[in-house]
Amino acid sequence: MPLAACVGHETAGTCDPRLPCCPHARAGSNGNGSALFEIAGNALHCVSHTGSCNCPHGGTFESVQGAVLLEADGLPAALVGHTTVCKVCGTTGRHASGSDLLEVDEA
Repeated sequence: MPLAACVGHETAGTCDPRLPCCPHARAGSNGNGSALFEIAGNALHCVSHTGSCNCPHGGTFESVQGAVLLEADGLPAALVGHTTVCKVCGTTGRHASGSDLLEVDEA
């Protein structure tokens, strides 16, 4: 079962705004989460929440995939392996780390 992603957990992906240095890796972190749902003091990160891409071009990613069985504030929770999209270049990434205190069955 995948782990739930929270504020501060990591993401990984590719950056490609078609500049000479591209494509290259991006590694970011979840920047915001639910005000109503925390795990070990960290807000649960959900669909439509964002974070930093931490690549040479800056940018922000948005979480676009979430759990069917876990919602906070009416938004599906993001899990490790779920998809993120860079708002600068549109390439996808994924949630790479999550809380070992909450695993979610996606069945």
